[in-house]
Amino acid sequence: MKLKLNKYLKMGLICIITIVAVIIIFFLVREVRHPNVVEKKAVLYSYSQKVEINYRVFFEPNILYNDDSLGEGNIYISEFANHVNTYFNYEFRGDAAAEIKGSYEVLAMMEGYFSDDKKKTTVWEKEFTILPKTDFATAGNKISIAKNIPINLRQYNDFANNVIKDSKINSQVKLSVFMKINLEAATENGPVKETLSPGVIIPLNTKYFEIQKSQTGEKLGEIKGTQKLQIPVDRTTVIVYSISLVVLLLVLLYLTFFTITVEKSPLIKTLDRIFKNHASRLVAVNGEITDAPWSLVKVKSIDDLVRVADEIGKPIIYRYSSNAADINRFYVFDDLITFVFDLTAE
Repeated sequence: MKLKLNKYLKMGLICIITIVAVIIIFFLVREVRHPNVVEKKAVLYSYSQKVEINYRVFFEPNILYNDDSLGEGNIYISEFANHVNTYFNYEFRGDAAAEIKGSYEVLAMMEGYFSDDKKKTTVWEKEFTILPKTDFATAGNKISIAKNIPINLRQYNDFANNVIKDSKINSQVKLSVFMKINLEAATENGPVKETLSPGVIIPLNTKYFEIQKSQTGEKLGEIKGTQKLQIPVDRTTVIVYSISLVVLLLVLLYLTFFTITVEKSPLIKTLDRIFKNHASRLVAVNGEITDAPWSLVKVKSIDDLVRVADEIGKPIIYRYSSNAADINRFYVFDDLITFVFDLTAE
């Protein structure tokens, strides 16, 4: 048995369900095909620079040492020392491929100075080029430079002594031998620019000396930025949308194929208009309404009855019924006259 529905109610329900279903389809498609994206701060590119410097001090023939050289971390007698073999090893390594280029050179810087606990004063400097500037370029995630650099201690000590003798300034002197490295890496996430000058520091014009290293070890770097991350599809949301859509489609099918529209009768339509236009004038009573012993005067329309009620200042009365079809007569009582409007007589 098909359900009976008012035509306008049925059409309204179908429109509402259709609109809600379209909205759910929109959100469902957006959830599945266009997942949410969030921006998060992240390391886009990371890299490391590793510098190692090894050295060994070689001696002139002497009465003290059985070997011709001595390794790192010792105290060396200047009179016996001849030269220092240094080994520079530099490595750049990134976490992704990049266009890496740059240059390196090995320089020696002699410095005459005075110092105390509070201040250091440089009196003179002299720079020497040991290895001229050399360019490099590669594509990949790493590059390494390894160079063996001998340092002639006799030569630099003689130069220091000559400066002191000629200038008559007996200052402290030190020799810094360093590899100056300039590197640029063009990555997908931006450029990297680094400048390093690792080296060794050797005191000159002394009876004995120790060698210090500078800028050795590992240095880390990174390019930070904002990274877009896709949020996985929310399965619970998709299931809820899908179930809701199925339910709405089933209700829509039911309304379309398993309900029939019922048109209101002319009597009910007229009754609806009366209640809509004159509800404030109407008085509902229970039980039968009798017109005896009054004279009965029938009026043509509800508007005529309204004018009579206004003229004599009386309410319009009708017998209440839960079934609207049974409400068909409206009355106005005035002394011995009853004015009546009968819907069935129209």
